[in-house]
Amino acid sequence: GSTVDDYVCSPIPAISLHFTRRFSTVLKTHWLGSSTSISTLLFMEMARSYAPLLAVMCVLLLPLAAMAAGTPFHIEGCVYYDTCRFGFETIATKYITGAKVKIVCKDSVTLKSEVVGEAVTGRRGRYRVAVEGDRQDQQCLAVLVNSPISNCQFPDPGRNTATVILTRSNGIASTRHFANAMGFFRD
Repeated sequence: GSTVDDYVCSPIPAISLHFTRRFSTVLKTHWLGSSTSISTLLFMEMARSYAPLLAVMCVLLLPLAAMAAGTPFHIEGCVYYDTCRFGFETIATKYITGAKVKIVCKDSVTLKSEVVGEAVTGRRGRYRVAVEGDRQDQQCLAVLVNSPISNCQFPDPGRNTATVILTRSNGIASTRHFANAMGFFRD
């Protein structure tokens, strides 16, 4: 027949039952007659049971710690040529090869700006910039520098910068971040 102990509805009673059975075994076999307190014995038994779990968790978290230490951020985005002067991408939008972009970070305390990366757009107007270091207290922007197209030198005032987040303190595990598309108006 079944006993009440066979029907466990939640993990808490199961864990409690597990430790109670193990603890009574420990008391009977190893610690009978010892002057060690029961709470110390219980703590030692629980620590012994959780040691493998803690070891596995430490091994699994090791790559995250290594990533946080020195892996650069990779900012990706694109630059377009707004042929219709709408202020956003349309079906008529062309993407610029050879446009220059820079990443500028401004410290929130000193208000000093620093260029932390630069890139030139490649095929289909895409760029990628590697930025070293965590910029937790800084506001960082991808900024248009210039266009190689002679009749496309005026940056769209609403799309000439794009905010980029360069910190690991926000819960994002990836080092690959995307900036919004930026554009130049046709003259």
